Amino acid sequence: LIFQIGGSGFGIATGGEVVSAQAAHLLVGVPLWQLPWRRAQALFLNEDSEERESVLRKSYLYALVFVGSLTVVTTAATVLAGLLRGWLGLESTGELRSALPAMSVFGLLWAYHALELQRDAKLAPDMPSQSAIRRLYLYILATIGLAAMLIGVGGDISVLILMISESGFGDGLREQVAGSSAALVAGLPVWLLSWRKAQLSAQSAGVEGQVERRATVRKVYLYLFLFVGTITVLTSAVVILSQLLNLVLGTKAPEDLPSMLAHAIAFSVLAAGLWTYHRARLREDRDREETDMRNQATEVRVMILTPEDDDLGAV
Repeated sequence: LIFQIGGSGFGIATGGEVVSAQAAHLLVGVPLWQLPWRRAQALFLNEDSEERESVLRKSYLYALVFVGSLTVVTTAATVLAGLLRGWLGLESTGELRSALPAMSVFGLLWAYHALELQRDAKLAPDMPSQSAIRRLYLYILATIGLAAMLIGVGGDISVLILMISESGFGDGLREQVAGSSAALVAGLPVWLLSWRKAQLSAQSAGVEGQVERRATVRKVYLYLFLFVGTITVLTSAVVILSQLLNLVLGTKAPEDLPSMLAHAIAFSVLAAGLWTYHRARLREDRDREETDMRNQATEVRVMILTPEDDDLGAV
């Protein structure tokens, strides 16, 4: 229907056939979704039902929230990249009418199931297995968001270096800055929102905080980016040292040596910041664990029960 706007009208041979085919899908799909979903909702609202402890329900809701949010963010990044291309004087790719259906449909999918998750949280507390599903969802989103943000930052840094070294801002660099900036803008809110929720849980007191800090998925997330930061720093250091050794040994330097060294140094600084931040989070988790253990130790009381005629009992 969106593609009929500004077109040649609603043709029987084109638009009519498309709408009739999609209407048939709706007529079949909506009852197949609604009938079992309404039954599942009724079971959940029944306090005596085991549906409130269901891991499968949480997996279903988080999976659809993840698919909806990822599609909306990816499509928004594509639209933003197209807008930046036009703003930078390049030929704009794609069409907004192609992105609007995906963003609207998957946006509704995301919003509906996110609201269901909020309602579930009010009616029934999370079981340990359900909390594990929520935790996995948050860290997957945080990984995707941070990876997209790092790609965007790295791309923009590369454009800046090349622009200085080449003394120009050609179409190739404009293309790169449009894609990199779109990835940065799309990834930043995804990482901030998901990582903030995970951090608040890890920083909370009591059993909830302990479980979050000791979770395997959190350790995997933190050590993954520590590994990425370490490998990037080592690779950049190899590039820098190899070029310096070539100069010392009298080997002819490549024409793009300044640009190569600038890239290596810039990516080393970015990776060092990534490593420092995640190493600090690991240290923070360890310090909180030690504090909790000390607090628990001060609350421990030992009582020794012995017979009355025992010397130890007399003491």
